[in-house]
Amino acid sequence: MQLQVGLQLFALLLATTASCGRQTSPHVQVLNDEPSVRNSLQPARYVRRQKTSVPTGSKLPSPCDNDQFQVPVYVLTNVSASKAYHFQWYDEQAEWQLNFTLRDTANNYALRCIWGPFGHLYKQDWKDFECSPEDASITPPGLFQTQNILKVETFQREMAQYPNGPVSIVQQWYCPSKNASYPLLYQASADPGLLLEAHCPANVTDDGIKHACNVTTPLPAAVTAKWRPPTRPTGKAELIPRPDSPYVSQGGLNPPPAEDCSDMSLTHPDWTVEDAVYTTGNLKFSLTSRATKVRAVCQTDISNSTAAALKLSCSQPGGGFTEDQYRSQPVFTVEYKTDNKSLSIRHDWVCGDTGGKYKTEFRASKTIPLPLICTDDNVCQLKSLTVQGELLRPLKFTPLFFPAPPGADTKGCTSNSAKQPAWTISKFLFKETSSVFMYKERKPDTPEVTRSLDLTIQNQANLFTQSCTIYNYQLNNDSSWAKCQTNYPIEGKREIDTWVRMNLAEETFSISQTWYCNDTVTPMQFTATGSIKPPFCGWHNTTGDNEPYCTSQTSCQEILNTHWCAFTNRLDDIPSSGPLPLPVPTINGTVSQSLPLPQHELSDPDPKPNTWSCTTSSVAKPVVWRLVPGPDGAPFVTTHGHEEADAQDTRVGITVSLDNSAISSRPPSGNIFPLNGIGWWDHRLAPYTPWFEPSVTYRYVQQAGYYKDVVDWTVRFDPSNGYLELNHSWECVDKTPQWRTVFTGSWNGFVGMNCSFPTVVASQRGHTQSGIVCHLPAAGFTVMPKVWVESGKAGKPDPA
Repeated sequence: MQLQVGLQLFALLLATTASCGRQTSPHVQVLNDEPSVRNSLQPARYVRRQKTSVPTGSKLPSPCDNDQFQVPVYVLTNVSASKAYHFQWYDEQAEWQLNFTLRDTANNYALRCIWGPFGHLYKQDWKDFECSPEDASITPPGLFQTQNILKVETFQREMAQYPNGPVSIVQQWYCPSKNASYPLLYQASADPGLLLEAHCPANVTDDGIKHACNVTTPLPAAVTAKWRPPTRPTGKAELIPRPDSPYVSQGGLNPPPAEDCSDMSLTHPDWTVEDAVYTTGNLKFSLTSRATKVRAVCQTDISNSTAAALKLSCSQPGGGFTEDQYRSQPVFTVEYKTDNKSLSIRHDWVCGDTGGKYKTEFRASKTIPLPLICTDDNVCQLKSLTVQGELLRPLKFTPLFFPAPPGADTKGCTSNSAKQPAWTISKFLFKETSSVFMYKERKPDTPEVTRSLDLTIQNQANLFTQSCTIYNYQLNNDSSWAKCQTNYPIEGKREIDTWVRMNLAEETFSISQTWYCNDTVTPMQFTATGSIKPPFCGWHNTTGDNEPYCTSQTSCQEILNTHWCAFTNRLDDIPSSGPLPLPVPTINGTVSQSLPLPQHELSDPDPKPNTWSCTTSSVAKPVVWRLVPGPDGAPFVTTHGHEEADAQDTRVGITVSLDNSAISSRPPSGNIFPLNGIGWWDHRLAPYTPWFEPSVTYRYVQQAGYYKDVVDWTVRFDPSNGYLELNHSWECVDKTPQWRTVFTGSWNGFVGMNCSFPTVVASQRGHTQSGIVCHLPAAGFTVMPKVWVESGKAGKPDPA
């Protein structure tokens, strides 16, 4: 048998810090800062040609630390081959082994290599093999960890057609850079280069013994390689590093307050005007901030006022603001215009965290008519007035609130709920259907059971009507409670919460509902449950109505029987829409919870202490992004290929999650799902290849139903120097439910990576992985982005 093999050899010479005499740093801006790198970043024809001698006892030559390294001239010699059969007549069960010497005459060293034994060549083209210096006095790879692979391009069915096969030799050196964690890549290639022809014995027994093959190619055979240093391709858009300046904290309040007033300030930048008295040319009243609880007395400053505009100075009774519990440093600017009787208030203050680490500046203002009531003696007064402020800093918007839940303001809601809660049913149909898929000239499947409920009910306390259609996945058994609601609840919005259950074994329908009442001074929350037995339940059997097999089509669904419950006496009489026939059924309930709420809870509630707020976390706290390892600890960067001939098989993959502190603590799960699944495999991310193009933007594709706060996330990344550009947008509606406020952040800088080079492994398509794997720190990589408001009626921060 004639054996023709094409060999492609990768000698991956991985020079470590110790062997190359350099320190590895995770950050770099320009790759060619080093003199040694500068010298090597030139076309192959400029590499010096003087002979490099290898003294006894030295290490193998490498371009990593030798400016005199030459373009290799490869000589293949001392080739021997063997083949062993384990099953007679089946070449695919044979084991192959090659021994050879690879000599680089330009750099004066040789490697003695063994490949195999390996079998199933047609299934896996790449295999590792071992090499060691031919000269025992030369230091073995050791610190430079050599890896080699061999490729057999054809297998037994092609051997007779192609008796001569090319031997392609490629060497790659991965050298640590002085300023980069991703290695510099040098490559020497002779492709196609040498020819190899061998004859192996045929028709041998399956004895598993190695049988020598006759190598007929004249040896030694030499070829000069093409040289490719780690250069960046020309004609491609570059990603110019523009790293952000380091984040500098402005510090917090000293001493820090006992409580942070930021959330309240973003919710209620309001004031209460009390006990206002106006006489000609003089106005006096007390002014209390709802956000900071600071109370000041404001009085006309005669020296700065005119007849048309009265300027008021505000201070605490007794002077100063000693009662400033949040250490808010308030400054009030107040003016009253006598011609249109309008009052203008501007309030500047600060809020800080309890640890004294950060603070936020606030400004709110409002101009309103002052509804003074005047008497005959020209004295005008006002007892009390609430003024809703408009924020100018840190965002420009007016906080709004969700309306009260449906029916909350219904007269008698509280008293009727406490006495006897009840629900009326205007539509009800429950079905449990057993069906089977029939097939043409084939036995049917096992019957499948599905459930459905079509329901319309009205709460008699608040007159709220709710309709829903619930299907099998929620009503899968008699004990399952299903939510009678199809829309996803909005953060912070109180909604009527309705759950239902159908126990078919007992033929009993149950309801549990939570609702709210706002018709008294004290708002109330009620939860009640109730049950009823539908007067009509029965079976509708259709078994036997259809033929045992489908005759007109490939498959069809046959309904065997239906177990139903309703408030009419026949399944056929149940209307598909519209009310049930009178009398309307009523479910009487029992109150299980009656909970008083704070006074303004259903109209303009105070934020809950120590509760996450999207807006507050986005503007009143430093936003922190943390890049964390992908699912199952996947590497941040994984490189495949680096084969100049095939861009599609030279790829870099990025797998990373982004944890945004502004939304990561959102309830109920505690941590929002991080932005997983960012796994790009793109040949344009492969450094030192002709198709390298790091300026490409990669965009996160949002999955339906997940990460609803996330608007966008884009990445640009240059693996060769670790330079990364992140842009991320998210939205908040908790302070402005009528519209969304979109925040955008950006960060540019260098990512610290820990790169290693594991054993080269084979790929399914016969191409190699170069084995570069870079990990982020186990705890992640933390950055401080710049954040601004991008869109929404909230506008942009006040520049004044």
